[in-house]
Amino acid sequence: MLLAPLQKHCECGLNPLLNYYATGELALHAALRQRFDAATCDAILTIYHIKAQQEIETLCAVCQVRDSLKCRTKRTTAATVTGKMDA
Repeated sequence: MLLAPLQKHCECGLNPLLNYYATGELALHAALRQRFDAATCDAILTIYHIKAQQEIETLCAVCQVRDSLKCRTKRTTAATVTGKMDA
């Protein structure tokens, strides 16, 4: 599975979770490689990365900078997230 770098999920770079999860991913990688084979490490790191991505995108969704010129992150609406339009 190809995963985008976590920084790609917040274009302005102001989300404090970017460094939090990037650092956690490095620490988790270092701890896992001592105990597990490569396939198991990759599976665990993929799950961690997906959860980190969700948290980053959730915080970005309520960001006050999102509507300013500083932020180039595309705004998602309920319709694009759920695939349905609100009536």
